[in-house]
This record gives sequence, structure tokens and C-alpha cells, in this order.
Amino acid sequence: MYYVASGGLILVGLYIVLVKTNLIKIIIGINFIETGVNILLISIGYIKGKTAPIFSTTN
Repeated sequence: MYYVASGGLILVGLYIVLVKTNLIKIIIGINFIETGVNILLISIGYIKGKTAPIFSTTN
């Protein structure tokens, strides 16, 4: 699910950057690409059933 969402955001961002000529729209497209990459990296690093190391307790 998250892979599809991140891929969609990246593709929409690339379309905006390549097609639009308005600078504000190009910046918004770059923001879409950045958000898509962030979601992709977070979803790749997710391990089911695990917690973050900072939350683990050591005795």
C-alpha cells in the first residue's frame, strides 16, 4: 500500500516538474517527489512486530 502511494507521489511530482513552467508549481512538484521518497524509505525500513531500538529496555 505504501509503495503504491509513494510511487504515485513520485510520478505526479515528476510530471509536474517536467511539464509545468510556473516556478511555484515546479517547487510543489519537487515537494511531492520528496514526500514520496520519504514515505518509500520509511516503508522499506519497517519490520513487522518490532519496536524502535530507542524504546527497548535493557536490564
